[in-house]
Amino acid sequence: MKSTPLSLVSSLYHETASSSFNESATLQYCLKQKEAFVVYLLTYIIFNEESRGTRMKTLGNILWFIFGGFFGGLSWLFAGVIWCITIIGIPIGLQCFKLAGLSFWPFKKRVVYSDSGVSLVVNIIWLIISGLPLAIGHCISGLFLCLTIIGIPFGQQSFKLAKLALMPFGARVVSTNDFYFE
Repeated sequence: MKSTPLSLVSSLYHETASSSFNESATLQYCLKQKEAFVVYLLTYIIFNEESRGTRMKTLGNILWFIFGGFFGGLSWLFAGVIWCITIIGIPIGLQCFKLAGLSFWPFKKRVVYSDSGVSLVVNIIWLIISGLPLAIGHCISGLFLCLTIIGIPFGQQSFKLAKLALMPFGARVVSTNDFYFE
């Protein structure tokens, strides 16, 4: 009798709850069958006790990457490559590469701004050359994502990235797990 994905999830969940669970044997079995591997991966994300607080953010990052984060991250990478072509723009390009990572996986991360006179000058140059197109793209994406109730958290992330596209210098990306006191 062929097992269905639902029965695989059920059996894997009950195996992980028991003390005799052999994770390596289950993983070996799952690697042989693609359907079982996908179910095992989703089961690990959903039912793993260690990641109880982060599993929804991980799922949010995966869905974000599929439904728009990939193209947003590519736009930041493209801007970084263009800036790195010029010797003067290399520091700006490196910041774009850092923010591309945030654009690919925005959940469970927070942006912290610091005040600096140098970053103000660089932000003005950035805004004129690259900031407005990126911000407009993220705003349009955010509006379309907010049309459905399910897309509202993704729209909020897109608006966060739009704000960051206007003022990326003087900003640091910190994990929400880090202790940061302002």
